[in-house]
Amino acid sequence: MKKIVFAMGLLASIFFGQNTYAQCNDTLKWKTHDIYYLHFINKITGKYKMGSLTDATINTKEMPNFVTAGVLVSTVDNSARSIYFEYKISDKQGNIVFTSLDTVAVKSLKAYDSMAVAQAKNRTEIDISKWDTGTYIVKLWVKSTSLDEEFCDSIKELGSYTANFRIVHGNTSIKQTATASLKLFPNPARERISVECGTEMRRVTLCNALGQQVLRVSPDAPQAELQVAGLPRGLYLLKVETANGSAVRKVVVE
Repeated sequence: MKKIVFAMGLLASIFFGQNTYAQCNDTLKWKTHDIYYLHFINKITGKYKMGSLTDATINTKEMPNFVTAGVLVSTVDNSARSIYFEYKISDKQGNIVFTSLDTVAVKSLKAYDSMAVAQAKNRTEIDISKWDTGTYIVKLWVKSTSLDEEFCDSIKELGSYTANFRIVHGNTSIKQTATASLKLFPNPARERISVECGTEMRRVTLCNALGQQVLRVSPDAPQAELQVAGLPRGLYLLKVETANGSAVRKVVVE
C-alpha cells in the first residue's frame, strides 16, 4: 500500500511540475534589451549624459552618481499596462551593493504595431563616489507584468540582461602608477609575449604598424600572454589598459 501511495504521489508531482513549467514558459512576454546609465549634469536645464553600462568605465570625479535604466522590448504582448522589474548591482566578489524593485507604466510606449518598447528606470540616484575601484556587475530582469504574477526563475533568466562596468576615481595614468612594473618578454618575440603589470589589466591589444588590431585579450588579471606565432615579422604596438589608464609599448615579432 505504501508503494502505491508513493507511486501516485510521484506521478502527481511530475504531472503538476510539468504543467507549472509549461505555464511558466508561456508567461515570457518582455525581454531586457540593454542597460544604460543616466547622469544628471544640471537638473534645472535637464541636461544629462547617457551611455551603455556594458563594458563602460565610469570616473567618479566626473560622475559621482547615476541612475540605472534599461530598455525592455516585447514582440509578443503589448497589452500589459505595467511591468515590474528588478536591478541588482554586485562587485566582483558577488557582494550586492545596490538593489531596486520598481515598476514602469507601458501606456503610450508602443513603437510599432508588432512591438512595444518601455524604459525601466529606478528612482534612486546611486552614489558611487565611495565605491571601491574595480569591476561591477549590474543585472536587470522583468519580475512580472500587470497580466502575469511573478515569473519563475527560468523566465527571469531568459528575460534578464547583465552588464559589466568599471569604476575609477580620477584620471591617474598607468604611466604614473605601474610603468615601473610593466614588463614585456621576450622582446623581440617569436612565439608568445608575456605581459606583467602592477595592477589588473582590463585589455591588452596588439596592433601592426598600420594601426590594425591583430590580437586582443581581456585578462582581468596582472598577467597575460599573447600568441604571436604566425604573425608577419615586424614592429607592433602593444597597448595595456587598466582601470586607471593605459600605456603603449613597442614590440618586435621575428
